[in-house]
Amino acid sequence: MNTLHLQKTSFRLYSFKIDVSWFLKLREFVGKHSHNEALSLHFPASLKLTFNLGELRGILIPPVRGVKHLKLKLLNDYSPSAFEPLVDGILWSCYPEMLTMELGTKKNKFIEVLKDELQHTKNEKNSCCESTDIKCWRHDLKDFETEQFIGTKKRKPQVQRKMISFRFKW
Repeated sequence: MNTLHLQKTSFRLYSFKIDVSWFLKLREFVGKHSHNEALSLHFPASLKLTFNLGELRGILIPPVRGVKHLKLKLLNDYSPSAFEPLVDGILWSCYPEMLTMELGTKKNKFIEVLKDELQHTKNEKNSCCESTDIKCWRHDLKDFETEQFIGTKKRKPQVQRKMISFRFKW
């Protein structure tokens, strides 16, 4: 029997307000298409972002099914207050085996926040969700590694970009 499997998906987000209900829909999508090899998320330049798991009390949360490779593209520099909700939302909804993004001066602040969150999670006992039944990604992360490399575009192989990958063990 030959079945169709979704291999690669790309979303360019035009919504300027992304909250926990949006990340819940993303988690549901990932769960339904668990054969995803790669998922690309392109976030717009102006973004209002919040992520509060407490808002999901009483809602049935689908089980976690991770994406093999999550490609994240931030189209502009964001307020530092958006970084932590973005990290929490992406990791909680996608549980990627690998997250890759382009390095650049505007994106380095986000990458610093991501690295700090991951290192803190690795080194500390997580008590962030003790008062709720819904647990965040921090309780499932066992380890992570980072790697920097030079990447090229398929259509423009002469254009080289500095990239960073995070490999997660859940």
